[in-house]
Amino acid sequence: MSEEFGRDEDYTEPREWVQLGRTLWKRVSHPFGKPTYVFYFLLSMIIGAVGIWIALIESVVMLSNDVVSLQASSNVFQSILTFFAAVGSISCVQVLIMEDEDKHLRGLFILVLFLFLILAGAAAFAEPIAPGLPYPALTIGTILAIVTWWIANWDDKKFSQANAQAPLGGNLSDDAAGDTEGFTV
Repeated sequence: MSEEFGRDEDYTEPREWVQLGRTLWKRVSHPFGKPTYVFYFLLSMIIGAVGIWIALIESVVMLSNDVVSLQASSNVFQSILTFFAAVGSISCVQVLIMEDEDKHLRGLFILVLFLFLILAGAAAFAEPIAPGLPYPALTIGTILAIVTWWIANWDDKKFSQANAQAPLGGNLSDDAAGDTEGFTV
């Protein structure tokens, strides 16, 4: 490759795709080993979706348990739309702001952010024309938003449990500070 582009002679593009894939796999798989993170994630999703739960309960009570009526409920639709758009877009922005090392990941999350905007816009404009039609977009957007949140928050140190076997006072091979001169043992 040419030096004017600042690339090495042995540069190969597939390496960067592999690196992006490994980064995504690491961010998806590693948090499963942290029970604190999994519990926090579940609680965040349940509490974060409280607007959806309230709209669903209201629809069930008001519309006498009719599934078709649940799909046509504008409150449920609006709650799901705002939930996935908010969770997904803020997770993307979090990666864009916080990620300093992996530019590939930042580029991917710019595309995912635009995807959230497209899904939310398409669903919002399609709902008045054909009620119930945009529910696949809501489903895809919600699943993508949840995965995006998981990936964006994967390495927060506050969710890591300290190793119970680790020494509390530092490295055991280091000499102790000070001396014992003048003391009788």
